[in-house]
Amino acid sequence: MSERNGTANLLAQVKAFRELKDDYSPEVAESLTSKNLQRNDVDASVTDVKGWAKINEAALQGRLDIPTEITIAEGKAAIAAGTAIDQLAAVSVVVDEQESAQDDAGDDQDDADSDEQDDNEVSTVDDLYGYDNPEDNEEAAFDDVLKIQENS
Repeated sequence: MSERNGTANLLAQVKAFRELKDDYSPEVAESLTSKNLQRNDVDASVTDVKGWAKINEAALQGRLDIPTEITIAEGKAAIAAGTAIDQLAAVSVVVDEQESAQDDAGDDQDDADSDEQDDNEVSTVDDLYGYDNPEDNEEAAFDDVLKIQENS
């Protein structure tokens, strides 16, 4: 086992792998690396080592930027969440307007307690989508969120 740990060991191993690959062949470097990992109780096939080498090479060439990818994903998630909330709010307004129109056209059982309760209620997914089965309402809401994410 190497005396080094952490980043220093990682750099030393990448350097040794690249030198072995240059001096012999990629196959030799991959095979010996896999054997060494297995000897140290790490289940890593030659295919795994090829993936590791590919990622390291991309990083060394400046073609890997995970922090930027995280920022992009978080931005998309924020947009999707904001858009979903806006759409749910818009649907809630439409539902409230429909209920208000039904109340005005139909029975006028307007007592102060009923109006106060309506103002304090938050629309549920079942209220917004209106399917008889709550699972159908949840599925419809989830489908809408996925569509919003695809479009953003």
